[in-house]
Amino acid sequence: MNKPEPAPSRWDEVSSFLRGHTESMALRVLDLVPFKQDSPYSTALLRHYVERSGTPYDLGELPQVWQDWIYKQTSGHVGTYKNLNPYNAGIYDLQNSLGHFNVRVTAVDQRVRTYEISDTYEFGFTHHDRRQQGRHGFPLGKLSPFELESIRRLLPKTTYHNPGGFTEGWEVKKLGKETVLLIPQQFLVQQGKAFKVTGKFVR
Repeated sequence: MNKPEPAPSRWDEVSSFLRGHTESMALRVLDLVPFKQDSPYSTALLRHYVERSGTPYDLGELPQVWQDWIYKQTSGHVGTYKNLNPYNAGIYDLQNSLGHFNVRVTAVDQRVRTYEISDTYEFGFTHHDRRQQGRHGFPLGKLSPFELESIRRLLPKTTYHNPGGFTEGWEVKKLGKETVLLIPQQFLVQQGKAFKVTGKFVR
């Protein structure tokens, strides 16, 4: 009796995916690329985007570290806070899932406040982006030097024009303490559908 072939490893699947026609396999990137495990919202929102339903997404119970950061930015004062910017805050899942977002703070009583998040999940660009600050990246999990170099070799070679004024391709890059997979903005625009994101907590 012939022995069954061993199941392909996760790394074999990643390699196979990256060698293939990425443009026709947007959903598979979510299953095969080793996104960082402590960035669940980044992965969940990207999946919702490429599924193209366009339906609103409720974040559910927000992580405590997100709540603490939002409270610090608003000081608990009633009002609407537009375009909050979590970049450089060190909260990578918040940064890579929502980016800039709005918060409305309303009073429940003299001490307690409700914080309502609103955002549109889409992949925009920065006008006249000479410093290429508007690129889109997703944090990767812990990779060995071999895996990191292999991913770099196997990434698609297709390049795209970013409306910010530069050409970009697929790239793995170290940004601060994080290793991220940079995906071209125009590829992302082609692959999904924008949707509204909401979230709420009381404090």
